[in-house]
Amino acid sequence: LRAALLFITQAPPGTNIFLKNHVVDLDHMHLYQQALPGIREVFLYRSLRPWYTSYMSMRVIMFALDSVPSFSLFKRLLDHHRFRSMQFMNRMEAKGLDSVEKYLLYYALHQVTKFISLCAIRDDLTAYSYESLVENPKAFISHLLDKTGVGSQWAELALTAMKEDSQQSNDIINRGAIAAIKKKANIALDKASVSFIIDYAEREHGIQIVGENLKIANVPCQWNTAKEY
Repeated sequence: LRAALLFITQAPPGTNIFLKNHVVDLDHMHLYQQALPGIREVFLYRSLRPWYTSYMSMRVIMFALDSVPSFSLFKRLLDHHRFRSMQFMNRMEAKGLDSVEKYLLYYALHQVTKFISLCAIRDDLTAYSYESLVENPKAFISHLLDKTGVGSQWAELALTAMKEDSQQSNDIINRGAIAAIKKKANIALDKASVSFIIDYAEREHGIQIVGENLKIANVPCQWNTAKEY
């Protein structure tokens, strides 16, 4: 929040500013609302399998490895950079999260459960799935721009920008490089991890995960192309 406020103070009056926050910021949304009256919030998510593949592809790049990092390495990094508490690691293992795959699926699902908790007490939130963007890009962008106050009149310009690879000049992370990494790394989810997250989501949160891509089917406050535009 402090970084966001410092950034905003440098912008000219009347400027529309987009802030991309991570799941940890959902716990602090009340502070954002107090500091930034009139802020409009949306929640973006995607099916678990493609999310996992993309996430692990970026880890391969970051660690300069030819395969998925070991679970022990992940534990050290998580402890140092984010959670810093052995109590968290013990709770994680107590939940049966004994592999990188299970932990990351749990982490992605945790984002959704936090959003669901907010939806239970607020009526001004909207969730957008990546699958909705693929299904109908223009409708998705138009509604999202209206929701955030930018205005759907900019939808065509946004769609034009989406066709361009913003990292084309970067041989490490452009679209072609990412695709090659995914193919080389052969990143896949094992059946035990898939069964774990499906059972856990239904048992603990009443969340339905369906299909080959592990789509989260019953997210509340969700926009879809069948309803609008």
